[in-house]
Amino acid sequence: MRGQKLAALVFIGIFVLFFILTERSQSLSIYLSKKQTSWFSHKENQTDQRGKKQRVLPLAAQENTDINPTSPDEKDYWAAVIGGDDYDSTENICATRDNGYAIIGFSWSNSLANPWNFWVIKLNRSGQVEWQRSYGNEVSESDEKKRMTTSQYGYTVRWGGKAIVSTDDGGYLLGGPLYFGPDDAELWLVKLDSKRKIKWQYTLGGHDYEWFHWMEQTSDGGFIVAGLTQSFGEGGTDLWLIKLKALGEVEWQKAYQTSGNLSLVEVHQTEDGGFIGVGNIYSPEYEFKSDFLVMKFSASGEVQWAWRYGGDLEERARSIIQTSDGGYLVAGSSRSFGAGSQDIWLLKLNAQGQVEWQRCYGGEKDDSASVVRAGISGGYVVVGETYSFGSGGQDIITFKLNKNGLIEWQKAYGGNEDEAVYSLVVSENDGYVLSGETYSYGRGKNDAFVLKMSPTGEIPYLPELITSTDLKLTPTNISPGKLNVDSWSTNAAPLPYPGVANDVQVDSYLLFNAPRNFQGQRVLNRSLSQKEYIDVLRWAPHPSNLNLPVTKYKVYRIETDPLRFKENVYYTIRKNLIAEVESNILEAWIRKVDPEEEVRYAVVAVNEAGQEGVQAFTTVK
Repeated sequence: MRGQKLAALVFIGIFVLFFILTERSQSLSIYLSKKQTSWFSHKENQTDQRGKKQRVLPLAAQENTDINPTSPDEKDYWAAVIGGDDYDSTENICATRDNGYAIIGFSWSNSLANPWNFWVIKLNRSGQVEWQRSYGNEVSESDEKKRMTTSQYGYTVRWGGKAIVSTDDGGYLLGGPLYFGPDDAELWLVKLDSKRKIKWQYTLGGHDYEWFHWMEQTSDGGFIVAGLTQSFGEGGTDLWLIKLKALGEVEWQKAYQTSGNLSLVEVHQTEDGGFIGVGNIYSPEYEFKSDFLVMKFSASGEVQWAWRYGGDLEERARSIIQTSDGGYLVAGSSRSFGAGSQDIWLLKLNAQGQVEWQRCYGGEKDDSASVVRAGISGGYVVVGETYSFGSGGQDIITFKLNKNGLIEWQKAYGGNEDEAVYSLVVSENDGYVLSGETYSYGRGKNDAFVLKMSPTGEIPYLPELITSTDLKLTPTNISPGKLNVDSWSTNAAPLPYPGVANDVQVDSYLLFNAPRNFQGQRVLNRSLSQKEYIDVLRWAPHPSNLNLPVTKYKVYRIETDPLRFKENVYYTIRKNLIAEVESNILEAWIRKVDPEEEVRYAVVAVNEAGQEGVQAFTTVK
């Protein structure tokens, strides 16, 4: 009997020990606070199945205790995220009279939830939102949202506001498309006074489809507007330019046509009072074939010259500036030339449009330019997107060139998913302000993203947001092709439109820091029942985040999936949440990993509003 009891006690003891050991490995992860200890964290040496000894990493929280927090009012440069649970994005940014910034775009997250409306945001110099307003209709049918993106000669069409200009009276002029139906859209202009109230508004269009591309103020206080028209041409879709007086009256309007389809995405006034436009010419007989288009106009809209530039594949021009020598610098992308599948392509032209120098800038994957502007202290600054460099997905790239096109500095900005940039403001001796969108940060599907960086591209309090790049320069050798362009006057009459203004509220915050010293190590967990590999992830809180407060941390596994499109390979980034811990817990143990697999992880701090900061990354193998 005693032997049976002893055997039973031994059996129960083994069972309890087995239960305790196995319970420490949960279905997803094991979380330990930095004050806890465990059998595992004290075993500094583990042996894997290949006989190699492994040292478990010390707690990262014990390092870098000498870092001083940065208070928000000390941040001259910043990253702002604006958006809710749905799609939100910016299209254009302008500097304001009070040294702040005004942004226009679209929002599906505001209380009106109308994707056609103009969404206008006013930021102060420090990136804080001062006010937001929606201009347009109060009611929108939810099923109309699916029409936000349609094809327009190879471009993705995005509804909402497209342009904002700060006017001398302290107000703004807003511009964009107004959607009436699948085959009916017009140009819509809205003038605001200094109190953000609508002073006047009207539409320009005809019986068919018109589209808005660009608007900026001219030296006489008026405005130049560029778009497309199907109502006033000789069939098909034609380029459309409209010159407005200061009070909005039409001074002149003209349509332009050649053998291919023309589109201008930027138009600037030149030193001689005329205009320079950049865009693309599309060849309908060739799928996905387009070239750079540069057109010079007189002050009255007459074509002075027009050239096309390109190779055998697809080129997309996005931006142009007049240079100090009277010539021009054109920025866009090329699939015909360069180091990767698509490279940034820059052309330096003389005053007559002839090429002075040309080269591609890129890496192994897709890279493109969005905007080029005169740089601080001379040269040029180019912003765009890159798949070749950055933290993952598509990141924003910024680089500074000297007058000969050689790189002075270059950087990428972003998280593990996609970022894009659409507009740039240069503040002399103060820095560069970019506006676009982010899928890596914020609460929604995508959020508006605004970055203010130093004259050398730094955001000092957010070093984890920035990664180094290594653009390869590739000379190209093309000659321009002359275009004969027909033009004629059009007679679109401004028609009043009863759009309304409403205050809206969409969440916003300044992006905060990534956890520090994010490290990982793969170790072997030996228990009575199994042998498995565990990735032990550890990090330290960033001192700058102590006043947020941070309420929790999230850990993601980052995976890259190839996506083929014709001859090109793109990559989609999947961010899978695998652990979520309270703010006093600075570890995550990820079970059942393949010992031969290389895994990339991201950890991010989350504030009490559920907003995420910059991600920190580590790779475990």
